[in-house]
Amino acid sequence: MTQGSKSVRRSNSIPGRFSRFILNLFGNRPPAQIGVIVIGLNILVIAAALLLPPARESPMYYFKGPRLISFMSLVQLIVIAALAWQVYLERLAHSEETLEDSRGPHSRHLWLVICLGFFFMAVDEITAVHLYLDRAISAFGTHTGRIHGITVSFYSIGAIGVLIFFRREFVTFRRSWLPFAAAFFCLVVAIAFDSMVIYKVEPWLPEFCDIFLSRSGRGITEESLELFSEGFFITALYTSAVEARRIGGNDLANSN
Repeated sequence: MTQGSKSVRRSNSIPGRFSRFILNLFGNRPPAQIGVIVIGLNILVIAAALLLPPARESPMYYFKGPRLISFMSLVQLIVIAALAWQVYLERLAHSEETLEDSRGPHSRHLWLVICLGFFFMAVDEITAVHLYLDRAISAFGTHTGRIHGITVSFYSIGAIGVLIFFRREFVTFRRSWLPFAAAFFCLVVAIAFDSMVIYKVEPWLPEFCDIFLSRSGRGITEESLELFSEGFFITALYTSAVEARRIGGNDLANSN
């Protein structure tokens, strides 16, 4: 089987058609416009989760369990994974057609790793794998109580490690750097909120911070920041998909 036929088979597979469908939903809009739309949609969802009944009596109602915020997160994680898969298909197709890849034969697999990582996070959103991990740790006599924050930290460190490992490929997609940086910034702030409770820094903070560090305030803040992070990742991967098509077109033009 030739490399070209392999590329066609991947593109026509169910994941390939689904990722292409997701990309087409964005309608060739500029990446900056997509970013505004996605972040705006997240703001609307968070506002609804805070204002709809019974959230007025129980602010965390829609922020825990399989409810509105969890559903929004699941949708965004699936979209991110689909966009990463589309970038991977674009990079494979064009590198096979031009018969060269100056960044190394395996550098394009960055997008496959990103796709698999976010797909696992989507599965975790449904199955709550991290909670089973907390129970497994508790079986050895150590109950963390902060497994969610630990999980976010683990995912963040792993993502940064992947980008460093595939840095030669990542450097090519400079237009994606800003939304990627914004996504990681949101995660860092979410982790910082979690760490403030662990290390008991509340007494040294101004009084207005108490509302954010209360049990419900911390949960709402962390979940909101994670939603915004996913929104920025969508923007970054959409930007990468647009850039991959542009790079592929230039490579083909130069090879002719």
